[in-house]
Amino acid sequence: MSITKEQFRWLVTAWVVIEILGVVVSLAGQSSLPAPLRDYLASQSEADLTASDIALVAMYIPLLIASVVCIIGLYCFWGFARPLTVIVWIVGLILQVFAGPTVESGLATSLNELAAVLTGIILAVIYITPAKVWFDKTHDT
Repeated sequence: MSITKEQFRWLVTAWVVIEILGVVVSLAGQSSLPAPLRDYLASQSEADLTASDIALVAMYIPLLIASVVCIIGLYCFWGFARPLTVIVWIVGLILQVFAGPTVESGLATSLNELAAVLTGIILAVIYITPAKVWFDKTHDT
């Protein structure tokens, strides 16, 4: 069984929607957390910005821009979208390590895990399946 371009675009759309839902649920779900966790989140948001916080934000902004370019590239089957997807994923994982602890609801965690699975599926499709030729310059999109 092979995947069609339309199915691939639906897969990318599902990935984007789940990523956005994960962020929204994480932010909206803070009120449902137990009081000690809400207190921790409040203390984190009220704390003064450190140099490392500013550095992380300075790195996340280009990563967000690269993510948008990556998504557009995947939709349009641009050749650079394949390596850019990997780079964005790896840089995102590295930055997450330095971002410190996270507190979120179970639903937000589940959505984020689902987004990670969808990312893995997308990487498999664009690197392992015959669909990888869609990203060649010589292939007609």
